[in-house]
Amino acid sequence: MKSKLSQLPIGHFGGSLFHFLPLRLLTGLLILALLIVIAVFVKDDFIRPFLGDVLVIMCLYYLINSVINMTSERLALMVVSLAFIIEIAQYFDTLTLLGLNQYTALRIIFGATFDWMDFIAYTIGGIMCITVNTMMNNTTKPATVAKQ
Repeated sequence: MKSKLSQLPIGHFGGSLFHFLPLRLLTGLLILALLIVIAVFVKDDFIRPFLGDVLVIMCLYYLINSVINMTSERLALMVVSLAFIIEIAQYFDTLTLLGLNQYTALRIIFGATFDWMDFIAYTIGGIMCITVNTMMNNTTKPATVAKQ
């Protein structure tokens, strides 16, 4: 019978909010690399605008989950909510209203074009994060030790 200590993720610091999961970090970085390849080389009407938005949610989820100990549902909800807020900010052209549209980094983060389909892509990304985490938990308990 395994001890509770052997079931903790690598680098987990007790019951704290913080932990370090190298595999989650690597997953997030690989998705980020894929997003960069898509941004540079893919010019289409599905992969870049839609699948890219799904992958952005997954990238943020895994990067944050590599250091924050939180249930998959709560983290996915937070990441998707942030994406929704940014999309709504695009609708209202917030960067222009605040006089910040000349900053390239902010334009990249906030995006340039509002699209209702982005809400669907973000939701799919969040659902995929929860689904993948649930599948991982069923095969390699525990992927997260946060209490619900």
